[in-house]
Amino acid sequence: YAVQAPGSSKLVFEKIDLTNKTNNILTFAHAHALYGGSEPDKLEVQVSTDCGATWATVWSRVGTALATTSPVGNARFYPQVNQWEADTIDLSAYDNVPELTIAFVGTSGYGNSLYVDDINTSNSTASSVLTVANTADIKLMPNPTSDVLNITMENTTFSDYSMTVTNAL
Repeated sequence: YAVQAPGSSKLVFEKIDLTNKTNNILTFAHAHALYGGSEPDKLEVQVSTDCGATWATVWSRVGTALATTSPVGNARFYPQVNQWEADTIDLSAYDNVPELTIAFVGTSGYGNSLYVDDINTSNSTASSVLTVANTADIKLMPNPTSDVLNITMENTTFSDYSMTVTNAL
């Protein structure tokens, strides 16, 4: 909100060991509002396999693709529960990498505030993983939840389902 364009901030995490780990993913949630509607605010997720000497961008959103709500003008944006978007990044290209560093880079286009939360890495040694092409076909409500979680899946043609629900805390 108060960072002049093209100022940026980088949040770098400790390196993780993915040796003998497959089907790695990174999940997180973000919330963002533009100022007037056309600012090129950007969020990137980058990875490094050489202690940060070089970085590869594995996820990026800019401007309206990053925004999770309507522009809010000169008022500081504080996200409501329904203004968060869940994101998943496939990190399987880094399976078995002994040292992977992950960074989140926010670059101001002089829009409004950007929030990132619930950052998790996980992996699975499952022999098959269902990838849903359109995540709009899956609805989780309410989010967040403290007791009951309703999962609705639309437009599916599968007969058997297996889901794992994990409390990020």
